[in-house]
Amino acid sequence: MASIYLIRHGQASASQADYDKLSATGIEQAKKLAPYLTDKISRPQHIQRGSMLRHEETATHAASHFDIEAKISANWNEYDHQAILTAYNSKFATPDGIKQYFVKNQLPKSHFQTLFLSAMEKWIQTKDKSDKYPETWQEFTQRVLSAFEQLSQEFEGKNALVFTSGGPISVISCHLLGLPLEHFMRINWNLVNAGLTKVLLNTKTKNTTLSSLNEHNLFELAENRHLMTYS
Repeated sequence: MASIYLIRHGQASASQADYDKLSATGIEQAKKLAPYLTDKISRPQHIQRGSMLRHEETATHAASHFDIEAKISANWNEYDHQAILTAYNSKFATPDGIKQYFVKNQLPKSHFQTLFLSAMEKWIQTKDKSDKYPETWQEFTQRVLSAFEQLSQEFEGKNALVFTSGGPISVISCHLLGLPLEHFMRINWNLVNAGLTKVLLNTKTKNTTLSSLNEHNLFELAENRHLMTYS
């Protein structure tokens, strides 16, 4: 029996023009993971990561001490949330545009979840290829499950680490639990930055089972609670 750990990236720079980089908190989260991963699994035999900067930075701070070169695959990348928001409302094309919309309409920050979920629902229900969406929902889920299937079939070690995003982790979790993939946001919205999801792999049959989801005991410790984030 082997274990595949799907690790969500540290906090991204949600309030900045360039979302795809770790915030100061995200860097600290990733650094906290380094000794935690060593204690938990000793040493992995394989590491993969998406090609996004936040994946690279999280892997660098959390796993570079293992001295294992990470295999990079864009199939582990997140969906394009900015394109999805823009397709829903052109005023949401930039973080600044979203801020201005909320100020103008006197909306509370909590309303963003409602808008975001509506934008995601529109994306999921759009079947045809469109200039509005660089990637369709079907293409996204297919590439994520393809990456997971390939790793599951080819991995022959004891422990593997995958540094990715909340979307891919949520899609894979739904797949393993036999839930409709369209419900993935119910998981995605609640994933903690730098949290771990563990998948058990039968090395003989190649069958996979979800063992734990969104494990973040590290950030429930009193000295680390200030690092609990979800973006």
